Amino acid sequence: DGPYILEWVAHHLAAGFDKMLVLTHDCTDGSDALLDLLSADHRIEHLSFEKSGDKAVQWQALSLAGKHPAYKSAEWALFFDVDEFLCLDGPADLLSLIGETGGDAVALPWRFFGSGGETERRDGLTPERFTRAAPWDLHFPFAHLFKTLHRPSAFQKPGVHRPRARKGEMPAWVGPDG
Repeated sequence: DGPYILEWVAHHLAAGFDKMLVLTHDCTDGSDALLDLLSADHRIEHLSFEKSGDKAVQWQALSLAGKHPAYKSAEWALFFDVDEFLCLDGPADLLSLIGETGGDAVALPWRFFGSGGETERRDGLTPERFTRAAPWDLHFPFAHLFKTLHRPSAFQKPGVHRPRARKGEMPAWVGPDG
């Protein structure tokens, strides 16, 4: 992931994120060192951890993130990987999206993008280089997935695609169109 970290962080700061908690594990490509340097910027916080037990590493990261003060104090949060880019179609930035939608959670469409025939890294930004995606009408279970921008205060804990609601509560969910 090392070659993509800087672009991924810059892309999301430009989109309007004002704090990024980035968790890493088992780095061998320098990603952890780069994130340590980037954490000199108050908007970036790097948390390195070691996998333990049988639980998948993604769930271990979620557990750590959900207990972290940066997540707990966030007004809005989104859990996503370095190969996932928020691409806004309509609102100019994250604040505009939040302002247009309301609610406690915004379900953001998650599309599969392939290599587009690329066999090696070339110049250009990731969202501009990878333009061939699964069609919008691809049927379940292959598509219709989403990631959730959410208010941590309205949920029990974060999840890979959606946060977990508190028992007996149903926060207000909306689509990106409100």
